[in-house]
Amino acid sequence: MAPGEALALEDTQSGIAAAKAAGLTCIAVPQFAETDVSAADRVIDSLEELLAEA
Repeated sequence: MAPGEALALEDTQSGIAAAKAAGLTCIAVPQFAETDVSAADRVIDSLEELLAEA
């Protein structure tokens, strides 16, 4: 699978950095308010948000 065909769901800065380094689109689902997830392509509060869009 090509990186452009994959999606990463991450909750940490290091996970987001790894996903972006691999060329993946990254959606952050932070567990803690103080986590900086600004490098993600999108930030959601809950996985339920993705399910609602499906």
